[in-house]
Amino acid sequence: MKRINCVKVLFLMTLLLGFTACENDDAVFDNLIGRTWIGDLGFNYRDYPVESGLKFNANGFATDDQYYFPEDGGGFAVSLPVRWKLEYGALVLDYGNKYPLFEIRGVYISGPYLKGRLYVDGVDDGNITLEMER
Repeated sequence: MKRINCVKVLFLMTLLLGFTACENDDAVFDNLIGRTWIGDLGFNYRDYPVESGLKFNANGFATDDQYYFPEDGGGFAVSLPVRWKLEYGALVLDYGNKYPLFEIRGVYISGPYLKGRLYVDGVDDGNITLEMER
């Protein structure tokens, strides 16, 4: 009898966790769309680090406009198409075959900041913060 109750409680906890993750994804989704989020995802252009400007569309596509800043100036580097999705609190960024898969796990938005932990091809790359363009 007690075993059945434990199974029921475990089932309910799993169900509750699933609903919580979906609500969080919905809130993040609503805050991502139509905005540009700026920060360093680890890309380089001609040996210079670049700053990414990710603009998310509701259809699962985004554009990453990248800018570099060497000592003698800087400017526009490249614009990359991105497929994106939210899965269980992770923002997955797929730049295609030439680039590794990026995931921002535990993603949340607080004010003008998107925060989480960056994984590149499954390897932990540390905490990341992107700022919403104003």
